[in-house]
Amino acid sequence: MPLLLDAPTLEDILSTGAAIHEESECHVAVETDKIRLRTQAEDRTIYFEYSLPRSSPDVSGDAAPDSFWMKLDRINRFLRATGDGKVRITLPSETPDRTSIFELEQLTYQAPSLITKYGHRLPDVPVSDIATTFSIRHGEFAQAITAANFIGGEVQLQINPETSCIEFAAADPGGDDFTYVVQPEQVKQIHDSATRLTIPINILRDLKQNIPPTTLVTIRITPHYVQYTTTFPTTDSTLTLYIAERLGAIPDGKVP
Repeated sequence: MPLLLDAPTLEDILSTGAAIHEESECHVAVETDKIRLRTQAEDRTIYFEYSLPRSSPDVSGDAAPDSFWMKLDRINRFLRATGDGKVRITLPSETPDRTSIFELEQLTYQAPSLITKYGHRLPDVPVSDIATTFSIRHGEFAQAITAANFIGGEVQLQINPETSCIEFAAADPGGDDFTYVVQPEQVKQIHDSATRLTIPINILRDLKQNIPPTTLVTIRITPHYVQYTTTFPTTDSTLTLYIAERLGAIPDGKVP
């Protein structure tokens, strides 16, 4: 049986995922208890995972588990042509030609599943010791990325839990630099040890505009990557980004 998802919620989810991969290619897994979307930037510096429980008020229907790849930007173009309401989604396993069907009122869009030529590879969830954890509004994070974008392609995070200091900085060979310090009253939590890490911001420039600025995000900094987690666009869903440091990348895992 088809799934029913709230149209604006689905558009918010897909818009965020589409910003990660240049061709907006994403793996979708409809599991017995949740729906998972996963994709990875082509340079393997950012890994996106979105999880929505099937018990959520925004989801209904008893579709059987399924797993497939699709292009998110094409689905988004369909959703932008619709209004509010529930999107009826027929999964590839329920159609003879492995086609996903999206329907809302009089509109219908059929999306063929992607056939991978060389095997899209997604990483296993990275495992690393956490060095520092803090929570701030997404607006603070987005403002720092916007400022860093004027300087170059990466930003350095420096955290000192003892002083509740969170600092974003960037510099270029010509001598231009910037520093953005999150005010202590904007820091909701901060603990563990002092640390710093430099990450690329090429994809974050596009991603940051999709998340409301008041959304609370938790950022965990490990020796090799930044883990960005928030509940968006619904309180029962989880959006997680793993952002690799500039000298490394998230390693490939198994092919789904």
